[in-house]
Amino acid sequence: MSGLKAQGDAAQNETKASGRRKRRSSVARYFTPRAGGRMTPGIYERKGRKAPSKIFAFTDKAPTYQKAFKFYPKMNAAAGRRFPRHFYRALAKAFATRRR
Repeated sequence: MSGLKAQGDAAQNETKASGRRKRRSSVARYFTPRAGGRMTPGIYERKGRKAPSKIFAFTDKAPTYQKAFKFYPKMNAAAGRRFPRHFYRALAKAFATRRR
């Protein structure tokens, strides 16, 4: 947030070294382009003389995902096979070590 100059108090966590670093670099490392410009909306990072790279994209649409793996059926099958053995072993241990 402070890299985007969106933090309320920029000097809140500043040390002497970071103050010197800030004076050396007058350009912010992270920025958001102006509306209506050539760049698409998002957060960009400056890296020296290279072109800025987008690290976070802004969008109006909610993301949509497709299932890539059949995780839940396999997980439920494995749990159905293994749960009773582990449960009864833990229950026997709990009864054996209970306080009387």
